[in-house]
Amino acid sequence: MNIWWESLTNLQQIFALLAIPATLILLLQTLMLIFGMGHHGDGGGDAHEGDFNVDHHDGDGHAQGGHAHQSGHHDSGLRIFTVRAFVAFFTIFGWLGLVLTDGGLHNAAAIVISFLAGLAAMVGMAYFFKFALSLQSSGNIDIRNSLGKTATVYMPIPPKRTGKGKVTVVVQGRFTEVDAVTDSEAALKTGLEVVGVSITNQNVLCVTPIQEEP
Repeated sequence: MNIWWESLTNLQQIFALLAIPATLILLLQTLMLIFGMGHHGDGGGDAHEGDFNVDHHDGDGHAQGGHAHQSGHHDSGLRIFTVRAFVAFFTIFGWLGLVLTDGGLHNAAAIVISFLAGLAAMVGMAYFFKFALSLQSSGNIDIRNSLGKTATVYMPIPPKRTGKGKVTVVVQGRFTEVDAVTDSEAALKTGLEVVGVSITNQNVLCVTPIQEEP
């Protein structure tokens, strides 16, 4: 390994330093996806209407009992600047740059081509997940089925319902992202494990940490 590393030019070492961690993160994300899919169905069935709380708010902000009737909400917009997209960018940018410079291409040309390929990977990743989310929407994903299930914070969730974040959770056999809020006093950080406890009148999942952060 040391011999290989020392044989690289400074630019190639930079490419490698970008490519190797990004590739490891990409593999980790893939394993997490497979791991989450594998745990679907362990609970023995879907939630029923009588098994959860749904929050409805009147004009004074007081909670009222009720049931959710809408399907899970999915953002159908094209989101390019996401964690997954940047991981894809650095993976393609780093490895392609390493290959091109190793093949004798001029450094400047290798950087430009690798950069453009990385951007293409970001856009491709965005379109892929937009397509995946559209399939989930057309498959009648019911957000109520995420109640009581373990989820992972994907986009930070502000405290006391002052804003929305996102969580990833397996719903009806599909690994999906849903909007989420929390009643916790502190913001919920990316990667924190939470559980869905209720649904707001805007069809947003309300979650609480499984274990309070220190």
